[in-house]
Amino acid sequence: MKRVGDFLSPLEPLSHSLSISPDASPEEALALMRAREINRLTVTENGTPVGVVRRGDLARGWALVPLEQRLRDSDDDWERSRARWEMGPPEWESLTWGREATGDAFIEAARRYAGFGPDKRILEVGPGYGRLLKAFLAREIPFAHYHGLDISKGTCAYLREQFPREDITFQHGEVESASFETGFDVVLSSATFKHLFPSIEPALMHLRSSANPGCILCIDFLEGTWTGYEPDNVTFVHMYTRPQLLEVLDRVGLEHVAFDEVEHMPGITRLLMVARKPV
Repeated sequence: MKRVGDFLSPLEPLSHSLSISPDASPEEALALMRAREINRLTVTENGTPVGVVRRGDLARGWALVPLEQRLRDSDDDWERSRARWEMGPPEWESLTWGREATGDAFIEAARRYAGFGPDKRILEVGPGYGRLLKAFLAREIPFAHYHGLDISKGTCAYLREQFPREDITFQHGEVESASFETGFDVVLSSATFKHLFPSIEPALMHLRSSANPGCILCIDFLEGTWTGYEPDNVTFVHMYTRPQLLEVLDRVGLEHVAFDEVEHMPGITRLLMVARKPV
């Protein structure tokens, strides 16, 4: 089992006094960094600083562990799979295939199923730099409230500056556990659920409990059978087949409405899953 001491970098001055033992687990170090919103820790042995450990090094280091073992030890990989997305503020180059994308195609597809209206409360999971919301507003689609949920505090702060409206709000939190003051009538999510480790099932189960009866969920996926890490050894990707998604929906108690496709840009097409919470 790896330990923090396996990821040491040379000593450097830090703006805080937090430290950790070289014998601590990477999971402990990542959890501390996440809680304190820092990216480096001093490593201290018997009261003496011996080096610095960086959050990115810890996250990338988990690539040295075989995938089957990482999937069994989900607490460790859960931290690593989210480290990239927690950093913020958002940069489109790193969020949408190296090119700035619009939300036009996704919103047009969602309109075919969602039944938007002035009384509807919208939840977007993983709003990124706001491409879906921009497309939503450009079409003047009516809504009662639009709420974005993101795991990056920096992203939430950025979006609040970009969309300073009382009927648009943003919340920092995890889709598997976030608490909401009200229910939702439509859930939107693009280019996010494919990164949820180890499965989308906990997220969908939690969203079902927070959704209003009849709520429509429009979520896109990378269709296929591969699961693992991209070449950066940090970005987790879980592809899904249509039968797999149908099985998950059945287990979490959501009704399948349709499968569709969304062409985000030339050469980038994703499977759109549409589901509904029973009335």
